[in-house]
Amino acid sequence: MSGLTRLAAVALLGGALLPCLTASPAAAVVVTVGGTSYDVSALTISSNSQPSAFALPPLGQMPWWGDDNLASEFATQVFNQLGAGWDADYGPVFAHALDTPMNQVLGLTSSLTDLNDQIDVTPSLTTTTRYAIAVAPVPLPLPLLGAAAGLGWSRQLRRTRLVSSGGFPGQHNNPGKA
Repeated sequence: MSGLTRLAAVALLGGALLPCLTASPAAAVVVTVGGTSYDVSALTISSNSQPSAFALPPLGQMPWWGDDNLASEFATQVFNQLGAGWDADYGPVFAHALDTPMNQVLGLTSSLTDLNDQIDVTPSLTTTTRYAIAVAPVPLPLPLLGAAAGLGWSRQLRRTRLVSSGGFPGQHNNPGKA
């Protein structure tokens, strides 16, 4: 195996394994809201420490941002799947707005024991709190397209090497047989 072939094989393998090495939030649950499935998990952060999380996707990680009814729908579906949040009896906070003059995050949370018990919470912008975040799952065909592109690239590389060494695609090096 030549050095270039070995390098191509290592690059292809590394590219295939790279998505497996990325860190993701723990304890994710999948909920479906409005026909879209989301991986919902919780991060213990403050608004000041990670302001980019507090916005609508793609910039933020809260698709319910700006809509307290949508935040309530998410909280209802998740209410006891992620464990205790800001309080031992309640799940993570579904932040939906910032009240900058009051230095607060506006959010709501659901009871872990009573699905119908949701309360409004207003932690300070600097207080570290367990907030829910959501990311729409990546559809399966995208990784498959990447693998197909890598396979096509390796076939093109092999064909280029064959042509440069004097052979031609489709030509066999056995002159006695047609």
